[in-house]
Amino acid sequence: MAPRGTPAHIVARLNALLNEANADPAVQERLRTLGARPEGGPPERLAAHVQSEVARWRTVVEANRIERISD
Repeated sequence: MAPRGTPAHIVARLNALLNEANADPAVQERLRTLGARPEGGPPERLAAHVQSEVARWRTVVEANRIERISD
């Protein structure tokens, strides 16, 4: 993830570097030992995943009437 408004060429470069690192079997193994599922791909794939997770958890929160905790 990067802050909103990050220039496209910066996002593309970061994405390329992260995909390169993620292709390393040692990195993949380390991520798995931390309980992560190593996946790569274009930024749009992550955006779609985040949107689907927000929708999924919104349903859980609404169905269980979970209220926001104030800071």
